Amino acid sequence: MDETEPPSDTGETKTSTALLKKRDSSKQDLEGILLEPNPDLNELAVLNPSLYQNNNEGPWPFIYRTEIPGELGRHSIIDFRLLETPTQLSEEKRTIIWPTKDYEWRGCEDPRLTKVKDTYYITYIAFDGINTRIALATTKDFKIIEKQGIIGPQIPLEEAIGLVGNETYKKIWLRDFKASKKRLKNSKTKKEIYLWDKDAILDYNEETSLWELSHRLDPNSHIARAKDWREFLNQEYWKEQIENIDQYTSIKNKYPWATRKIGWGSPRFKLGDKYVILLHGVNKKATYRGTFCEIKNGKIVSIITDPLLQPKKDDRCDYLDEKMNKRTKRVIFPATTLVENNRVWIYSGSADYKIKYRTTSEAWLYAELNQSNNRI
Repeated sequence: MDETEPPSDTGETKTSTALLKKRDSSKQDLEGILLEPNPDLNELAVLNPSLYQNNNEGPWPFIYRTEIPGELGRHSIIDFRLLETPTQLSEEKRTIIWPTKDYEWRGCEDPRLTKVKDTYYITYIAFDGINTRIALATTKDFKIIEKQGIIGPQIPLEEAIGLVGNETYKKIWLRDFKASKKRLKNSKTKKEIYLWDKDAILDYNEETSLWELSHRLDPNSHIARAKDWREFLNQEYWKEQIENIDQYTSIKNKYPWATRKIGWGSPRFKLGDKYVILLHGVNKKATYRGTFCEIKNGKIVSIITDPLLQPKKDDRCDYLDEKMNKRTKRVIFPATTLVENNRVWIYSGSADYKIKYRTTSEAWLYAELNQSNNRI
């Protein structure tokens, strides 16, 4: 068995660690590397994918973030391949989204893919060097891509701090504002500092007959709802969301493995009579883990509180912070799923460098979501 984090880091009990070992020893669980960066293609990293399961046989549309060198350091684009089998991608790939707008000039990151009727909806994180906001692109064939612009809040962070009543958000956003001001001062550029927003998924929910934009305003995750997705372009809509943020908070960072933040992973998928979503959590030691929750009529009704996905030795990465101090984080960033032949395939970004897969059984996942200790 590969090395996992010690209990002192995870905040987990000896019992949960024993459960983890039991899971990892299951003969039906599969693990491996799906994709690594190709230096010949100038790739520095491939990570954080999304797929759409349009049928049970494949191939399935598969998109992911690729980091490449840029004038001011690395920046991100979004590439497309076909997932031909759960462990095999097509050789052919093409870039479908790259920076063309001011709001994304430093990168297009972490795409999430859904389909409503005949249109694919790709949410991604637009990075302009200071701000991260939710952008949307649509396509019918992954050849002609239409950028719809920013569909999340475009509210200056100082204004958002004044709007929000919850002191937890106010404190974290003020910290972010001070850090962004410092970066702006050092870069000698003039930009507005906006509210940061990430982990976005746009989908239409037949249960509620509403469009839902799942997203993360640190430190918690939220779901915004509207009759038409274009309402998410309206900044008055977002001001009301921020003023009443507790009402729209779906899941909080209250777990030992998610003390820093908790975010959405995959779009929801069907498991028997359940709708299930993949989550990730980050603790104060910058360790990323993954788990599942069940959502019903727009509300979280169950969450597996002992995360299935734990970082291994090769999920560790070192980096330099803004003060050029060496830091370490352990990253398994679950981002999308595939249900096939009684298995749930989980695809994750590993160490901010490569894409890995891990499976569990449909039966195990369904049973765990029904456990009384996981019900909310």
